[in-house]
Formats: sequence, C-alpha cells, structure tokens
Amino acid sequence: MPNIEIDQHDLFIQRCFTWKFEHHDKYVPLIDQLLLVSKNNLLDIAEETQTNVYAWRTRWKLQQDFPIMEELCNELTQVSKQIIKGEGVKNWDDLQVFECWINMYKKDDYAVPHIHNRHNWSLVYFYKMPKNSSSLTFHNPYGITVKTDKREYSPTINIKAQEGTVVFFPGWVYHSVDKNKSEEDRITIAINFEDKFKNNV
Repeated sequence: MPNIEIDQHDLFIQRCFTWKFEHHDKYVPLIDQLLLVSKNNLLDIAEETQTNVYAWRTRWKLQQDFPIMEELCNELTQVSKQIIKGEGVKNWDDLQVFECWINMYKKDDYAVPHIHNRHNWSLVYFYKMPKNSSSLTFHNPYGITVKTDKREYSPTINIKAQEGTVVFFPGWVYHSVDKNKSEEDRITIAINFEDKFKNNV
C-alpha cells in the first residue's frame, strides 16, 4: 500500500462533562431534611402525569420554592457557564436555570430514552448512588454503528458516576437510565437550563 498521508476530521462532536461537586457533603444533610420534611408537598397533584422517568419525582422548578435548591442551582450554574464558555458558545453568560427537580429511583425504576428538546443544556447531579444502582446512558445520535472497539462508534455510552458527581450535557442528546438493581433509593437532581442560545444555531 502506498504511503499516503491521511487527515482526520471530527464530525459533529457531542460532549458531556463531569466533575466532582466540592460541596456535596454540605448539601446531603440539607436536601435529606428537605425530602424528609416536605416529601408530601413536593409533588403537585396537577403534575401527577407520566413522564419519561418511571420513578418518583418532585414537581418542576424547586429552585423557586426552596432557598437551598436555589443555592444549589446557582453553584452548579457557575461551573456550567465556565464549560460552555470554554466550548466557545456565544452568550454563554446568559445560562439560567429553567427548572430543577428531584428523581428518586426505587428498585427496578428506570427512565426511557428521551431528550430535553426545549433546552440546550441539561445537568444531572448524582446525589445518592448506592451500590448496584443504574448508570446514565447516552445513545448514539446517528443510529448507525460499526464493529470497532473505538468508543465513539458505540451504540450507547454509559456514565457510571460516583455519588457527588455532576454530569453536564447537551439536552438534545438521547439519554436513559437502566433499572435500579439496588434495594436502596437512587436519587438524582436534574436541571434544565433556559434556551438562551437559539440565535447561535
């Protein structure tokens, strides 16, 4: 075979970003107390409809009702802003929380593949992750894969995050949660950011 110089070009890369939340230990007792005291008031009767998550969840926009959730959102937003700034996103400083809610997966609870199509960026904070609990799975957006060991060609990519880890990702990427195999609750806090970037498309 002749010695040919071959260049490689990335095509439409989608990234997710993870970090260890430095104030995780501070928020654990505070949010535990919120769930203990307010659990019966966290789900509006009007919102008792099935979503993509087949598990217990709170109502949306907890950041508007509970100062501790507003504080948490503010901290996570600051890191998220730095990420999208580093990605060269215009108007990155406009990033604002649209809604924040809590998911509680009991044994065998799960979430079907879905996107957050109204929101350009989403975040999941792994608040409680007992042993044998499920991972967050991202699905190949192209729907076509090839047989190779390279991760970028996989049909799915699993993020087996540790407790206290945060995952920040484009909300238009399909993602799901496998069944929780643990006897303990798997608890995540999710954030959708307001769509301030539509003029960048």
